[in-house]
Amino acid sequence: MQEEIQLLRQKLKETEMAADQDRFLKVKLSEDSTNLARENAALNQQMIDLKKQLERVGTDLSVYFIFTSS
Repeated sequence: MQEEIQLLRQKLKETEMAADQDRFLKVKLSEDSTNLARENAALNQQMIDLKKQLERVGTDLSVYFIFTSS
């Protein structure tokens, strides 16, 4: 009987440790996901800004070539 109680206590301790580790990993994954989403949003904004810049440069070059070829 004593061995059975000791075995059950050991199993309970292992289960609690596994649950703690699962909670830690869940929090870590959530933080990583949030950070990636934030980084992705920032990169998308950079891409939009760069596309706008390219469009302006393209327009400026078109105007430049129109006036210099006349």
